[in-house]
Amino acid sequence: MPFCDNQHRAFNKKNNCSYKSLKITKIDSDSVLINCSNWNSEKKTK
Repeated sequence: MPFCDNQHRAFNKKNNCSYKSLKITKIDSDSVLINCSNWNSEKKTK
């Protein structure tokens, strides 16, 4: 079941990045798979 506490928003703001999710999947009793997605970043020009 997905769980989101929105902590990525504060982390993104503090570290100038664009993470949107972190997924941790148990592979077996000794291994996990960690994946992270990013929002598409927009570059503003004047």
